[in-house]
Amino acid sequence: AEGTPDELQIVLGWIINTRLLIICLPIDKFNTWTIDVRKIIDNSLHRITEQDLASLIGRLNHAAHVIPLSRPFLNRLCHHLQEFQQQNKRIASRRLHLRLSYEEIEDLKLWLTFLKRAAEGLSLNGLVIQNSTRMTISDSCPYGLGGVTSSGRAWRLKITLAAPFRGKS
Repeated sequence: AEGTPDELQIVLGWIINTRLLIICLPIDKFNTWTIDVRKIIDNSLHRITEQDLASLIGRLNHAAHVIPLSRPFLNRLCHHLQEFQQQNKRIASRRLHLRLSYEEIEDLKLWLTFLKRAAEGLSLNGLVIQNSTRMTISDSCPYGLGGVTSSGRAWRLKITLAAPFRGKS
């Protein structure tokens, strides 16, 4: 039964729908992770233990593998945890609390949107890494446009003297 074709498969904690070509965060993970994020946001002191923050970062990092553009919004949290661990490495207790900044809370609010989108489903095309088949370099200035393709072919487009948007010479 494991090797039979199926439209829905769970792979590495993600639901892959081969008919629709989408990948989704399972609803149980979505609910649990969303509750964890909301607890931190709704906490008036915005305090979290080191262990809970490390766990949350791990979960959000798991989601970031499927939502690559979300990764920069983990930077502040990771940096805060790293600094905290370096300052308190001689203290063995994991019950110390960190206070999150306004920006970190705003990042977590944005993560709620990312998680919702992941639960709804994301295109598998966003996961495919491919090399471009054609590359061009172009530039513009007030006098025209120009560029060069990867094959070495150059092009330019001059702006006439009468054009109202032409730069002053």
